[in-house]
Amino acid sequence: MKKIVLIALVFFGLVSCSKKEMNLSRHNVTVLAEITDHSPIYFSKEKDSNTVSVNRTNAVGGTNWVFSIQRDLNAKMVLEEVQKLKDKKYADKAHSDDKEVFFSYADTLHKNLAFFPFQYIDYEFKRPQSTENVLYFNGSNDLFLQDEQVQWDELEQRTASLPIIHLCFSATLTFEEYLQNRIRVEQNDALNQKLDSIDRIY
Repeated sequence: MKKIVLIALVFFGLVSCSKKEMNLSRHNVTVLAEITDHSPIYFSKEKDSNTVSVNRTNAVGGTNWVFSIQRDLNAKMVLEEVQKLKDKKYADKAHSDDKEVFFSYADTLHKNLAFFPFQYIDYEFKRPQSTENVLYFNGSNDLFLQDEQVQWDELEQRTASLPIIHLCFSATLTFEEYLQNRIRVEQNDALNQKLDSIDRIY
């Protein structure tokens, strides 16, 4: 019975957080299906406000950190806090932490909980000085390559000659919109190989 309930929760993108249900981001692909030795960190919305509440009490050093984030939270607000926690996890050079960090989400096609690793992604919150080599997702989820609107099916051809791609996102996107776009880019090998290590949100 517990297994059936868990599958049902994942199908609707829900997890239990402090006796409350949290709406996780959704996608139709699983990047990673299983993680062991992990600590859960929950991001939810403060009641009657747009501020982010972070339950970091379970974050144990030397474990994989899994960030479970309410999907309708503002991506910029969330990722500012995520970067602070990530910096703290890897700050102690004397005692290196070789465990990873992940976002959890619901694969609603395959009806399982899934994980997106982001140990090697850092976040910045300022506009780049130019649009050269910039792939930008605006607040309506439209795609712009070097300030020119493009379609998904054009991207591989249009970026073939670029030496690098700087991935940028509108500060008005929800966390779910950010994660869905980020996973889609990650799943495209031609794009993924050219990404720098910084996602910019502004």
